[in-house]
Amino acid sequence: MSSISDYGTGGSRPPTQEKIMSRDATLGRAIALPLIAMGLSALASSVSAASPELVSGCQDKADSIKQELEDANAQGNAHEVEGLKKALAAVENGCDESTLHKEREQKIREREEEVGERRQELEDALSDGDKDKIEKKEKKLTEAQKALSEARGELAVDGSL
Repeated sequence: MSSISDYGTGGSRPPTQEKIMSRDATLGRAIALPLIAMGLSALASSVSAASPELVSGCQDKADSIKQELEDANAQGNAHEVEGLKKALAAVENGCDESTLHKEREQKIREREEEVGERRQELEDALSDGDKDKIEKKEKKLTEAQKALSEARGELAVDGSL
């Protein structure tokens, strides 16, 4: 146990439990916020690197496919190279901004429909009361909402939202 002299002279008192908890919470936030920011940054980078659709315009889409093609070649992934060559040819020969915009709008409609279906499935699971089923349906709904958000982001990048 500490004596009063451990806390200095002149009537100093030991820190209260409230002050200790406040200091610990501040320290926790100081550590957690940068970690969260780094995690979100890494997530955003991985999403944009993994999704060539997250670029605007046909030229950007072609450039993104070319980069993926280089990566697949470097990794010796012949099957992926072949698929990317076909995708690049399709973009170079048949892409126009209007068509790309329409495709992105259609993708949003499909994702909205999927979110609606997932919500209904969750409601059904909630009425059944099966915890495991509810957790699975919540996860599926979250994934569908993320896909919808990404589809909306593609259209926003396109300058349409």
